[in-house]
Amino acid sequence: MQSSEDKVKQAPRATHLVWLVVGMVLVGMVMRSPLSSVGPVLPAIRDDLGLSSAVAGLSGTIPLVCFSLLALLTPFLVARFGPEKTLGGALVVLTGAVVLRSAGSTTAFFSGTALAAMGIAVANVVIPAVVRERFPERVPTLSSMNVVVMNVGAALASAVALPLARDTPLGWTGALAIWAVPSLVALVGWTIAAKAVLADDHGHSRVRTPPTGMGRVARRLSTWQLAVMFGAQSAGFYTLLTWLATILRSHGVDPATAGLLVGILSALGIIGALGAGPFVQRGHLGVAFVTMVAAYTVGLVLLGVNGPVAVAGTLIAGVAQGACFSMVLTLISRQADPADVPATSALVQGVGYVIAGVAPFAAGALFDLSGLWWPPVLFVAGLMGISGVLGLIVTRR
Repeated sequence: MQSSEDKVKQAPRATHLVWLVVGMVLVGMVMRSPLSSVGPVLPAIRDDLGLSSAVAGLSGTIPLVCFSLLALLTPFLVARFGPEKTLGGALVVLTGAVVLRSAGSTTAFFSGTALAAMGIAVANVVIPAVVRERFPERVPTLSSMNVVVMNVGAALASAVALPLARDTPLGWTGALAIWAVPSLVALVGWTIAAKAVLADDHGHSRVRTPPTGMGRVARRLSTWQLAVMFGAQSAGFYTLLTWLATILRSHGVDPATAGLLVGILSALGIIGALGAGPFVQRGHLGVAFVTMVAAYTVGLVLLGVNGPVAVAGTLIAGVAQGACFSMVLTLISRQADPADVPATSALVQGVGYVIAGVAPFAAGALFDLSGLWWPPVLFVAGLMGISGVLGLIVTRR
C-alpha cells in the first residue's frame, strides 16, 4: 500500500508526463509542416530560381537522404545526451534552418532544406523511443496521436502556403519562413517539459537502460523487412508531398485548389491514423495494413487519369497514408525490449528513407523524359505493392 508521501511524490511526476505529451504534440506540429509547405509553392520556387523539374524534385529527395543519414547517427546522440536533450538540440537546428531556407537563393534554399530535414530526422527517431520508454502501455494510442498531429501541421502548412505566397507581400520566401515560429514554440515547450521530467528522474534515482547497439537489431530479418516496408510507403507520401500540386495543375485544377488538396491529403491522414488505432488494439494490424496499402495504390493510380478522378485519388491516398504511417510507427515502437527501439527506429528509417528518397527525384526525372505523369505514378504504385507484401509478412510474426 502506498504511503501518503509516495502519492505526493508521484503526483508532480504524473503531471510532468502530461506536459511531456503536450511537448510531443508541439513537436509533432513541426515534423512535417516545414516540408509540406514547399509543394504548393514549388512552381514559383522553380521559376524564380531557374530550376528544372528534376532539380526542383531534389527539394523532396534531399530531406529523405538526410532522414536516412541522421537516423543512423541519432542512437549515438541519444546514448550520449539522452532522448530529451537530443530532441531539444534538433529543434534548435530546425528553427534556424527554416529561416536560412527562405533567404532567396538556390544555395540557401537547398542548404536550409537539408538542415531542416536533419532536425526532423532526429525527431523521427527520438519520438518513438520516448513513447516506448515513458508510456509503454500507450504505444498504439500515442503513435496514432503523433501521426494525427503531424498531419494537422502538414495540412495547415500546405493549405496556407500558396495564399501566403501569392496574396501577401511575403512571397514564397516568407511563406516558408513563417514556420520558424511554431518551431520555436515547440522548442520552448519541449524544453520546459523535458527539464521537469529529467528532474523527476534525478529525484527518483531512475537508471535509464542503455540503448541497444545497432548490430543486435541488424541481425534480425524482421528489421530489414520493416525497413523496406517503411521506405516504400514513405516513397508514396513524399512523392505526393513534392509533386501532387503540380500533377493536379497539369490536369487543369487551378493553383489554389491544388495547394488546398495537398493540405487535404495530409488532413485526411488524421482520419486514417485514428481509424487504424482500434484495429491495432484488436490485433488486426496485418489485415488493416494490407487493406490500406491497396487503397493507397489505387489512389496513386487514379492520379494519372484526369482532374476529377485525380481529386478522388487524392482523397483515397490521404486516408490511406495516415493509416499506413501510424501502423508502421506502432511496429517500430513495439519491440520486446524497450532498449531496442532507438536502434530499430534508426535502422528502419535510415534504410527506409534511402528507398523513399529515390521517389521524388525519380518522379521528376520520369516526367522530364516522358512528358507524362503515368510513369512516375506507376513507379510509386509498384513500391506500395512491395510494402503491402512485406507488411503481411512482418505482422504475421
